[in-house]
Amino acid sequence: MLFGLYYIPSNTEIYELGSHILGYDIVAGERRTCPKEIDTGWVAESSKYGLHMTITDAVTIDEKNLEIVEKRTQEVLGCFSKSLNYSLSLDEIGFWPKDNTQLAIRLNPNENVKMLHNILVGTIQTLGKGSLYTKNLASQISSGKLRYLPDQVEKIRVFHAPYIFEHFKPHFTLLNPFLGSDEERVNVESYIKNSFSKEAHFTIDKLTMVIKEREEDYFQIYKTFDL
Repeated sequence: MLFGLYYIPSNTEIYELGSHILGYDIVAGERRTCPKEIDTGWVAESSKYGLHMTITDAVTIDEKNLEIVEKRTQEVLGCFSKSLNYSLSLDEIGFWPKDNTQLAIRLNPNENVKMLHNILVGTIQTLGKGSLYTKNLASQISSGKLRYLPDQVEKIRVFHAPYIFEHFKPHFTLLNPFLGSDEERVNVESYIKNSFSKEAHFTIDKLTMVIKEREEDYFQIYKTFDL
């Protein structure tokens, strides 16, 4: 089983449109029909997660230990003042990383969001036993083709994920994997950019614990925590 802590911007215009693009509404737990501009193959991976921003990555855990994770998360969150503001602004919308296989809405976090991420990675993410990144690292090592940076290798070994701490780049992933032509990439990027407001701002007031039991499953909401 996998679990992770996510920010899900439910009850927002960006959530409704993003869920439509992904073809999955994680809050309702229902599939949706993608717009005609979106090839369903382009959301084959991203749709399983629903629209979300990762706070702690999905890591493996025994189902019997979920209550331990829930209790520990509540304890850690109780250490933060209720007066703290966790805000994000829209940075840019476009393809990344270098191979342009994903399209995401990238966000600028304030210092409180970064702090929240850092603390929860160190206290909650480490309750997991491994992750997809753990498997990727083992595969790269066995093939002799290591693509992670030295510090990212250590991050995976200790925290089960490479894109944490100084590599933390909050975002909502829409397309993954994009395997279309150059013309299709230009067209779908234009469609998505024109669909979303460039002035969007977000305030995190809740964190959502999500779970996925089997490889073929879609993530589902397990528990929501107030900040």
